[in-house]
Amino acid sequence: MRHEPLLSIVSLAYNHELYIAQALESFLLQTTSFPVEIVVGEDCSKDGTRDICMHYVKQYPGKIRVITSERNVGPHDNFRRTVLAARGTYIALCDADDYWTDPNKLQKQVDFLEANPEYGLCYTNARELNQRTNTFSPTVLGQSHSSLEDLLLTNNVPTMTAVFRKSMYDAFVSEIFPHSANWKMGDYPLWLFIAAKSKVKLLDGITATYRVLEESASRSKNIDHYVDFVSSAFTVKNFFADRFHVSDETRKQYTLKYFCDILYWAFFVDRVELIEQAKSFFETNDLIILRSILAGFTIFKNNRFALKVLKRFMEQYTLSSQ
Repeated sequence: MRHEPLLSIVSLAYNHELYIAQALESFLLQTTSFPVEIVVGEDCSKDGTRDICMHYVKQYPGKIRVITSERNVGPHDNFRRTVLAARGTYIALCDADDYWTDPNKLQKQVDFLEANPEYGLCYTNARELNQRTNTFSPTVLGQSHSSLEDLLLTNNVPTMTAVFRKSMYDAFVSEIFPHSANWKMGDYPLWLFIAAKSKVKLLDGITATYRVLEESASRSKNIDHYVDFVSSAFTVKNFFADRFHVSDETRKQYTLKYFCDILYWAFFVDRVELIEQAKSFFETNDLIILRSILAGFTIFKNNRFALKVLKRFMEQYTLSSQ
């Protein structure tokens, strides 16, 4: 009989006292034919998150472990230390403000990976819950990705549904050194690496809920923070495009989408370097229409309505060019 966990659930927690119990309960409801451990990366929260974690550790000794410290290490180091502490062959991710809704989620995903060694990652669909209004979005998260190039164009892997081989993470750390890259997200670079090294698979079914909070790494009311996050994602794309020699057409498509996403906000926070990058890209690729729209951005930079209209034109052009 196997005593070591075949799978480790990795859950990052920081100031999540309102949500972490629901997350942990959803993990404990999983029905599997194999041993599972829960590893919580508690990053020195300022609220009662750690106390709740320790209460569950006492209730479920040997099942739940908490990785923590007496100082805050930040989301990237917290992610790294928690995954490295995991003992499972497979890793399932779900941050402490999200939760699972299908008790057979892990069994289905591990069964798939055990039967298909050429796949390094599988994931499912998820629902999106707006915490402020307590309502679910009609949009279902998660779409299929067939290749690295496909994943470079858009990231539709809901992190709280992902299960991957820990060996993939170990290779990612040793080959890419993500802890020294200063990227503002931890999951997307990992998905790109796995897609470059193996196949990835969207499995049928909604198994989790993603909770939309007022402020998070990928969603921020602070425009500067949002611009920095999207710019960091673009840097990540360029890194993997260079490393794995993706096509010029893929580069052009994701760069077009990036400038479409970012320029509208760049004018609000006066990010001149981004505006100059866009101008150079449009000129180099002889994108006369987009160059004209950018000129309009400059003229109407203090008129939010005009900028929205110009952004819409840019979006339509980008879609029609794909």
